Amino acid sequence: MDAFLISDILSDNDARSVAFGANSVLNLGRPAAVKTGTTNDIRDILTIGYTPQLVTGVWVGNADNSPMVNVSGVSGAGPIWNEFMTAAL
Repeated sequence: MDAFLISDILSDNDARSVAFGANSVLNLGRPAAVKTGTTNDIRDILTIGYTPQLVTGVWVGNADNSPMVNVSGVSGAGPIWNEFMTAAL
């Protein structure tokens, strides 16, 4: 039951649209549970998501461990996640 609830919450495009917009890269046009993340020091940018067929995680960061500039989970790792998921599915 918990897995269903988490998947339901993370795949709610209507709830995400408030923060990311209705046409964000987190919307695949099919049900997909997605979570973005940015560490407090902005050195690690993440987007992790799944459908019943595929799980994909994307990390974006600098090789020298310096902070990212003007990047978030949805703007940095999100487009890569979307492109991969769209092509793979």
